[in-house]
Amino acid sequence: MPPSVPVLDLTGASARALLAACPGTAPTDADRRTPLRPAHPAHLIYTSGSTGRPKGVLTDHAGLLNLYRNHEAEFIRPAARAAGGRRFKAALTAVFSFDTSWEGLLWMVAGHQLHVIDDEVRRDPEAIVGYVRKERIDLLDLTPTYAEQVLAAGLLTGDDHRPAVLMLGGEAVGEALWQQLRDAPDTVGYNFYGPTEATVDTLWCTLADSPRPVVGRPVHNTGIRVLDRRLRPVPVGVAGELHLTGPQLARGYLGRAALTAERFVADPFGEPGTRMYRTGDLVRWTADGVIEYLGRTDDQVKVRGFRIELGEIEAALAAHPDVAQSVVVAREGRAGGKQLIGYVVPDPGATAPDTAELRELLSRTLPDYMVPTVVVALDALPMTSSRKVDRKALPAPDPALFASAAARVAPRNTLEETLAGIWMQVLRLDGVGVTDNFFELGGNSILSIQVISRVRKTFGIELSARALFDRPTIAGFAEQVAAGRAAARTGRITPADRDRALPLSFAQARMWFLDEFEPGNAAYNAGGVLRLTGPLDTGALAAALSALVRRHEVLRTTFDTVDGEAVQRIGEPYDVAVPLAELTASDPPPARRNSRTPCAPRSPSRSTCAPAPCCGRCSSGPPTTRTPSPSPCTTSSPTAGRWAWSPASWARSTTRRWSAAPETPPRCCTTPAWPRWPSSTRTTPSGSATT
Repeated sequence: MPPSVPVLDLTGASARALLAACPGTAPTDADRRTPLRPAHPAHLIYTSGSTGRPKGVLTDHAGLLNLYRNHEAEFIRPAARAAGGRRFKAALTAVFSFDTSWEGLLWMVAGHQLHVIDDEVRRDPEAIVGYVRKERIDLLDLTPTYAEQVLAAGLLTGDDHRPAVLMLGGEAVGEALWQQLRDAPDTVGYNFYGPTEATVDTLWCTLADSPRPVVGRPVHNTGIRVLDRRLRPVPVGVAGELHLTGPQLARGYLGRAALTAERFVADPFGEPGTRMYRTGDLVRWTADGVIEYLGRTDDQVKVRGFRIELGEIEAALAAHPDVAQSVVVAREGRAGGKQLIGYVVPDPGATAPDTAELRELLSRTLPDYMVPTVVVALDALPMTSSRKVDRKALPAPDPALFASAAARVAPRNTLEETLAGIWMQVLRLDGVGVTDNFFELGGNSILSIQVISRVRKTFGIELSARALFDRPTIAGFAEQVAAGRAAARTGRITPADRDRALPLSFAQARMWFLDEFEPGNAAYNAGGVLRLTGPLDTGALAAALSALVRRHEVLRTTFDTVDGEAVQRIGEPYDVAVPLAELTASDPPPARRNSRTPCAPRSPSRSTCAPAPCCGRCSSGPPTTRTPSPSPCTTSSPTAGRWAWSPASWARSTTRRWSAAPETPPRCCTTPAWPRWPSSTRTTPSGSATT
């Protein structure tokens, strides 16, 4: 991120202090600098711009409120009612810069549980399916392209759980996906349409409403105009440009008055002063009174669910000093899905830059989904009779441009040969080299998911969905696969280095929080009583317990706070004492003996107290008799957990340590480097997050 961009660190001390000072109730006008009105801005989302510059869409509170009231009445309540009225679990799989991320937030506002899925999981169809089944997710919102991948990973084939609702949006739905969801027995499919300029959703339908893909009917208070180029309404069945009216229209583009006036025009069919938004989408009314999407009227395209203005990419290509003209189009790739192809004409006397150079240039300023797969150099761009670029006449790129066969390095071992075969199947190529870049061969994020899935099944390993992005060549990718195979064989956890503060595991973080919330709470003390028969050597018992402490770091780990973050402190081994308390027949009943036992409950997580296991002997007779004697055992380790160190496990471990030869060196059970935050966060309607 450029140094000039201001950054707000929500984990910093100043931000925490600011949030802590905020009231726990909804703010009123008295808490604000100025009174809040429906026309005030609510959020700003940037979309691609046709002039080569992204445009910021400014949406107001009235639009969001109208969207919520429509969804709550027409979508959320009916869906929950059809599922028995229970509280839904909705999964947020979209990035927050994508306006469809509002879908899950609206469900949360309506009182349902929201699961915020992290990048590693949401980009991996198999991981999403696993998460849906594990957490029993009821609702998912996906782009159609990605939904096809998630369904192929088994979203609707599991016997234990299937989501009740699947929302589609962001791009046109294909016939096959539409029919597949219509036929799903336990899942209701919805299709939503809406540009960012009209607050997320303006048209919607259930897939059961139509046997073929449509975008449906308008949300509440939204007007639909299907007009020709002279702004005249067209008859049913005739194609026209979709225009939208109503309270969900955005205020306009931030700092772009001319562009706002071009896209938000006066509504000739409405009240004086009302506006309508020109979507640029080609649609038509059906005889059933619903809208069918046909395509675009301009150069805007959808790739992988992202709305892209080709002019922005063309402007970035033209920024190269040796490029005189540039054009970008979206073509169907050999492996399916759209691919961006660039065309450039070099300056007179200059040599056209190659694909690698131009891709590197564009990757500095554009997201990966806007970087063309290949760039074709032409002597001149084809023109129409009106001297406009004839995009239909642009030549298809030579397959050799995706990878140079002459410079190709053949696979060098069996692993690389297997991976090359998978790549060729997915990319539908006749050959690949180990140094070829997957994305320069025509790959994209959707196809990379297919590769990862096939590699997992072929080798029986776990592999991150980002593995191919990190190592996009077979040579590099094979190293990750080999590491995954080695990890699958050993199953070992790498110990954390001790030259840094160690973060808490999830369970440790929970215990630390509870102790901070209620200091001194002994809920995590694990206690029990063992009845021992025969003479007891307290010295040997103390030595065995001390050996356990030397062996297991978890028994000498405490918590501390560094720069506002809880960390682990691993102490040095120590000797465990075994106190002795003699009980007689005149002592109180067992229910009242807690005050006489050697071990009293203690706080589990203070760094000033070693988390010692405590084992005392309460004898009802001389230690040499055969009378069974109760021996209470307690551990207050903040990291051992209540169940992992039960009295039975203490007995087994202590017996092993007791019977071990004295010269056996103790082994250190090191602490792994746990991730600080869980892979997903559940947010309750009140806004609190739980892990």
